[in-house]
Amino acid sequence: MGLLGLAAIAAVGALVVLALELWGEPPDPAPQDPNPDSSFRIVALGDSYISGEGTRGYFPGTDEPGGARNLCHRGRRAYPYLLAERLQASLVFVACSGAETQEVLAAGQYPRSGDDVYGARPQVEVLREVEDPDVVLVSIGGNDAGFVEIGTQCAVPGLPDCRRFEQRWLRRLEAEVYPALVRTYTAVREAAPDADVFAITYPNPLGPRNCDDLAGLKPPEMDFIRDVFVGRLNEIVVTAAEVAGIRSIDVAGALAGHRFCEVPLRKAAINFIAFSRTRGTPIDVPHLVAGSLHPNALGHELLAKAVLPELEGLQAGSP
Repeated sequence: MGLLGLAAIAAVGALVVLALELWGEPPDPAPQDPNPDSSFRIVALGDSYISGEGTRGYFPGTDEPGGARNLCHRGRRAYPYLLAERLQASLVFVACSGAETQEVLAAGQYPRSGDDVYGARPQVEVLREVEDPDVVLVSIGGNDAGFVEIGTQCAVPGLPDCRRFEQRWLRRLEAEVYPALVRTYTAVREAAPDADVFAITYPNPLGPRNCDDLAGLKPPEMDFIRDVFVGRLNEIVVTAAEVAGIRSIDVAGALAGHRFCEVPLRKAAINFIAFSRTRGTPIDVPHLVAGSLHPNALGHELLAKAVLPELEGLQAGSP
């Protein structure tokens, strides 16, 4: 390739970087606790489904991919933040995109985060330091169950039918995810013995009928995800919560009417393929598409609506 060809490629690359820079959103300047002086305190622990991944516009320090500094992707469009606003509650927001049970229990997910942004320490360690939490919400288990692997094998066009891995994925739920959830929920309950602790299930992304909207996802694969895998994962969440002595809130149907195959993709409450980045951060492909297959801002509004009645009842009964 001649110098002109290399120059053309470099020019195109520069334009792509510039376009992403201009299109990217700045960090959200909203306070990370909307009501720090409130006597009713919520703590949110767990993974991307509670942190706000997919809603875009994240808090400063939680969208810093350089050297994997911190990609927790917490934001005010996430349903714990919406709940804190509506209940005029204080919020300790510790959840982190990509978290597995080990990051709740024992491992700092992003050791380089520093002391001013949650992510450097195990989430339950932060919970132990919270003074008098009233409610603890925990969404965890999806990454242990292989959400990324399943999303890749089932949704990427050109790959064979992902159900060839079905038995392996279901065995992992029973043999690995369930005991990990029992340990995690037990540790969370022990770290906040006077709080009401709730395990949150996962919303089902698919409506009851199949469609051709999702390139790469064939009808039998949709049936497996909707009718088998998500249902079994949620059963394990509920059962593990009972064994650990905590309660659960079922949000499996929270997105009904706004799921894939119920509305056009642009109106769905879950992103299919989502490109997003915060202005000024380095560009990397995994970071750009991290919000795919996650609830968007509408999805988190619907999740907040599903969880709100339980918390309103607790708040009404608190002294």
